[in-house]
Amino acid sequence: MSKKIQESKKMQDNKTPDAFAFPKAWTLFGPVGKDDPEPEFAGMTAIPKELTVAGKKLAGQTAAFTDHRLDLGALLGGKAEGKTAYLLAAIEVNKATEVEFGAGADWWMKWWVNGVVVCDTMALGNGNWPPSVLDHRFTARLKSGSNLVAVKAVSGSGGFLLAAGGPGGVEYTLVIKGGTVVDTDPPERNLPIYRRDHCRQNEQRYVEVERFISDTVVEY
Repeated sequence: MSKKIQESKKMQDNKTPDAFAFPKAWTLFGPVGKDDPEPEFAGMTAIPKELTVAGKKLAGQTAAFTDHRLDLGALLGGKAEGKTAYLLAAIEVNKATEVEFGAGADWWMKWWVNGVVVCDTMALGNGNWPPSVLDHRFTARLKSGSNLVAVKAVSGSGGFLLAAGGPGGVEYTLVIKGGTVVDTDPPERNLPIYRRDHCRQNEQRYVEVERFISDTVVEY
């Protein structure tokens, strides 16, 4: 079977500076309870050595995503519904800009950028399982210099997993057969399947999926 390799544009566009990259290193704090009072991130400009939640001082530990996923249960003694962790990271950019993130959680999450809430699924949960970087897409305004990103991740009954990425951090190859997105390389288990056909909505969603996750398109 012949393959046609077509280079598509990088996920970075005119709104995203070349210097931007999704953080590789995060500082993890927890566990705490889902309903414990949330830390005040509005005045926080740097990652603290300790994070105080409900009067409890939490020491940070380094955590890193593997294939855009972070198994918080493995780092915090297992899953338990309502078990909560906070993740903090710094993003450096050379000019003020708007960037796009994608994230999903098993089962709840909340994101702040420079103290501003940019994504919140605490009321209804993730909606999809297993979680994927394509579950919830949202934009954030970054200022020139250092930007503090904070995430509240809450375990569901089935797992304690966070999936996340963004421009410079989510890199897949789309595999297309007969105009249908059938897979990615590396595999993305929760990839929506969309056809390029006469349905305008499907066509637009296909373009969005392609733009967000793909550096290369492989067509059969």
